[in-house]
Formats: sequence, C-alpha cells, structure tokens
Amino acid sequence: HSFPTRRSSDLLQQRGQLDAAVQEQLAAVRIDDKYAEPHVALAHLYRQQGRTEEAEKEVKIYHRLHPGVNEGEPPPKASNPR
Repeated sequence: HSFPTRRSSDLLQQRGQLDAAVQEQLAAVRIDDKYAEPHVALAHLYRQQGRTEEAEKEVKIYHRLHPGVNEGEPPPKASNPR
C-alpha cells in the first residue's frame, strides 16, 4: 500500500503540525482500515501528543491486524519511505 497521505503526514510531523499529521493518518485509515501502517503512525503521533489512551487503542488495532506479533512488544516505528 502506498497512500498519498503518508508523505504529507511525514512533512507535517517534521514541521511540528501533529494535529494535521493525525488527520492525514486518519484519512489513510478511512481508505483501508485493515492496513496496519497508519495505525502504527497514529500510535506514535498520539504518544507525541501525550494521548496515551488513544495510542494504546491504535497499538491494539495493530496487534489485531497482526495476530502473530507478541502483544507485549510495541509496534515497529512507522516506516519513512522516501
């Protein structure tokens, strides 16, 4: 999967515009809620914002999408393809 929102989300995050980056990732989830990467990115963004409950929700979604991954492990960092 490659969503156009991924790069814009990365740029927004680099500029400190975390709320806008979250909106971009939520748009990606609306496109395909079974794709794990936006959930990982959301978890990291939410943590940066201090929104730990929402971050944990996204981690749980990630683990539900990848049942073979140990639930005690955090999801990988969102990739930053360039």
